[in-house]
Order: sequence, then structure tokens, then C-alpha cells
Amino acid sequence: MKRIVALLLIIILCLPVVFMTGCKDPLKEKMKELDDTYALLGTRYTYAIYVCSLAGVYNVDTQEELNAKFEGWKTIVQDAGDTIELKLDFDAVEMDAYISDWKVTIDELNAVITQYEVVEETEAGETAAETAA
Repeated sequence: MKRIVALLLIIILCLPVVFMTGCKDPLKEKMKELDDTYALLGTRYTYAIYVCSLAGVYNVDTQEELNAKFEGWKTIVQDAGDTIELKLDFDAVEMDAYISDWKVTIDELNAVITQYEVVEETEAGETAAETAA
């Protein structure tokens, strides 16, 4: 009888553990999405600087509008870093707002990258150009 009671107690105590490990925390998933979006924002910002530097339009006096955009994006990236440090203080709605704002900035950066990115010709492209000439 003692064994049956002990077995029942073990089963009863183990069930909540099994059920709790199967649950995913939506806030934890939202934090991961926030982290991933922040990482992408930083990567795209850095790559946009790289591409515009190669194109000769980054930080050039004649590109005042582009320079102003980069200053704005720099502020957004810096503020995003501060936000990441405080992410435990936010709820899911606030995190969604930051994620959507950052994705808009990422889209803007991607547009600049697409505009100024130099596409390298492959050997096949070079031979086709030579054949056409």
C-alpha cells in the first residue's frame, strides 16, 4: 500500500513539471524576435555604410540628404541598443512596436543598399560582354 501511495505521489508531482516544460513562453519568443531584429538592424546599417562607401557617396558633402538619413539611422541603432538592454521591462505589445519600427528602418536601409550596391560581373558575364562587342 505504501508503494502505491508513493507511486501516486511521484506521478502527481511529475505531471506539472511535464506540462510546464511543454509550454512555450510567448514573451520569451517575442524577446528572441526582438534580439534577432536588432541584430539584423545593426548588420544592415553596417552593410549600408560599406556599400555607400564603396560607391563613394557615404559622408560626401554633395550627399546632404543621404548623410541626414544615415545620422537618423545611427540614432535609431543606438536607441535600439538601449532598448535591448531594457527588454525585460517591456510587454509583448511594446516589443511588437519596436520590432515593427526597426523593420521599417531595415527596409529603408535595404533600399539604399540596393540603390548603391555594385554588382560584380562573373566570368560568364564578362565573356558575354566581350562577345557582344
